[in-house]
Amino acid sequence: MAEKIPGEILSPNLCDGVLTWCRSDTFTLHLTLELYAMGEKYDLPEGSEVEVSFRDRSDFEVKVFSAVVNNCNCITLEFDKETSSAFDKGRYLWDVCITDTEGNRKTVANDNVAVVI
Repeated sequence: MAEKIPGEILSPNLCDGVLTWCRSDTFTLHLTLELYAMGEKYDLPEGSEVEVSFRDRSDFEVKVFSAVVNNCNCITLEFDKETSSAFDKGRYLWDVCITDTEGNRKTVANDNVAVVI
């Protein structure tokens, strides 16, 4: 008979805006941005820049990812060994900001939670 491992989790895990991972894990996170303005779907112009920033409880910026939007409104965040080691166990907040091809900056996600266990 199979036994369940105590403390079993899936790492990384993104559920309801909360990103959870085990300290020192390395992974690639793909985000698809589905944006709506006044009820209408809004596609970012290809070439728009996206910045995803993580900060700790003291509001210290731990990591900033920068990416250029591709034709499917997707960006990729690479949590390699160096990136993952910047995060101690604890709670963090993460934001997503977009700068379109005309230079307009917009915050599209603010104060999402990340937990490193």
